[in-house]
Amino acid sequence: TEPTGLDAELLNVGADGLAMGLPMQPAEKLRIAIQTGALSAGLDVEVRWQRRVSRDRWELGGLVTGVSLT
Repeated sequence: TEPTGLDAELLNVGADGLAMGLPMQPAEKLRIAIQTGALSAGLDVEVRWQRRVSRDRWELGGLVTGVSLT
């Protein structure tokens, strides 16, 4: 699943993974696309936990299993 164009929010990054907020329920595996200036990156994320924090917002915790930079 590639949530391109969604209002995703990076909540926390640590040595053991990351936490994000999304406007939809996440799949088991995500491909997150990041565009900033001349840098394009993709993160493959394996979702380890998820919770619904409001009607239209989910939080997830996951491990980054792959990175691609272009």
